[in-house]
Amino acid sequence: MNCKSCNGIMELNKEKGFYFCPYCNSTEIIPDDLTPDEIKDIVSEEVKKSGKKAKKDFEKDVTKIVKKTMAETETTKSSFKDILLAILLLVMAGFFLIMMLFGFSTEYKLFGFFSMLQFALAVTAFVMLLAKRNAMTRKIKLTIILLIVSCVFLMPVAVVCGMNADSSSSSSYQYTWMSIGMAEKVPEPEAKLTFFTTSNKNASFHFSDYKSGYAESYIALCKEKGFNIDVYVQDSNFIAYDENDNKLSIWEYNDSVSVTVEAPIDFSEFTWPNVGLAKLIPAPDSSKGSVQSISSSSFDYYVNDITEQKFIEYIESCKEAGFNINAYDRFNNNNGNYISYFSAKNADDAHLTLKLMRKDIMLIEIYQPNR
Repeated sequence: MNCKSCNGIMELNKEKGFYFCPYCNSTEIIPDDLTPDEIKDIVSEEVKKSGKKAKKDFEKDVTKIVKKTMAETETTKSSFKDILLAILLLVMAGFFLIMMLFGFSTEYKLFGFFSMLQFALAVTAFVMLLAKRNAMTRKIKLTIILLIVSCVFLMPVAVVCGMNADSSSSSSYQYTWMSIGMAEKVPEPEAKLTFFTTSNKNASFHFSDYKSGYAESYIALCKEKGFNIDVYVQDSNFIAYDENDNKLSIWEYNDSVSVTVEAPIDFSEFTWPNVGLAKLIPAPDSSKGSVQSISSSSFDYYVNDITEQKFIEYIESCKEAGFNINAYDRFNNNNGNYISYFSAKNADDAHLTLKLMRKDIMLIEIYQPNR
């Protein structure tokens, strides 16, 4: 039964026979003419009504609690994500700052510029994340976009790093000259060494960053050191020997000079090998030679005691052996010193090259291209 004063649910006092309101203390007398069964029915009906209302109130309260708990959970998750994102942004900003300082403090200015852009983006994203709690500046999507853009900038930085690393390793490194082995046969160049190796058999080095005309000056210095025998000059190539038959080769290209010094070839009695590619050509008219390499696909051999006439005769015998396709020969006279050359291939596409190096030394090179 509802209270007529406050509309609250009244409670029944069976012993005294009235209802009372626990909210406003109002009472309602039960009529005397009601039988016990009628009173029981009224009480039962009121109890049912009270139970339904209590159930509805309970369901409402539970719903409110669940929604509140879910909202608090989402807030906790969002805060945790924000903390992780903030830490990531700070780490990225610190990394980019270090890279920016490195770039601008060295010659890699482009690297520093890219790093500066990334640093600015990372800091901007961090500031936007802090301002996220303000309803007027809720820009979390912009924060994520800035972070992605910042990460995309990592690619050009990686390219710049790779280019600088390659440039540093290939051209910035300078070798130290050592006057040992065959390197002591020639003067030390007054330029930056970009490659250097030396042994008792040969020396090879490259140098760059030299003044205009220095390549010619270096050749003149080498001539003063004794490399003035059987001199051969063509275009940017210089070849000469000293009195001990040491060979000097100098080649200038792309603002760089390549120098090779080789000890005399150690000739000995040699029987022509009738195997591999060597059996495709006749044996030369000399028993003294030096094998440089021999395999199933190539054969390099120096022959001694070969005159110019023997060289010409050997060319003809190789043509008869089948090396007459795309044949080319050249006989150069340079101040009385002949440099002769012949090349051709056979029907099986084996390539042959013959070079008369110093009137009495012939180089035989034959190889089979991979099929």
